[in-house]
Amino acid sequence: MVKENITTSELHGKKDGFVIRMSSELMAYLCNDYAYRNPNRFSRLKALQDLLIRYQEAKQSSSQMNVNIAQLIKAWGWSRPSVLAFVEQLVKLEVLQVCNMVTSKVVHLKPGLFSPALSPSDSI
Repeated sequence: MVKENITTSELHGKKDGFVIRMSSELMAYLCNDYAYRNPNRFSRLKALQDLLIRYQEAKQSSSQMNVNIAQLIKAWGWSRPSVLAFVEQLVKLEVLQVCNMVTSKVVHLKPGLFSPALSPSDSI
């Protein structure tokens, strides 16, 4: 399986970030999207970016990313079935894990998805 890399520095213009190992299967899934019909609706790729931002913000504040399905529905402008289907697909692709809480389902990115940022000399 071929691995592509996208860094948070590319997403946010920051120099300090981490490398995300992403399978070609995941990239194909994220790119096959029809969100362009509604500009207020996140694309799959934008939704993944939102999850990455939430993870990074939680990590910087030394807390755990605790986002539930209802929060994602509101943030992404998607229906509940669409969010659940996307989350389920990311679980199958080993990107997310879902924890059932008393009143909701909480989504966490799998930490194994990330690698420490490479220095410029490492990319040669």
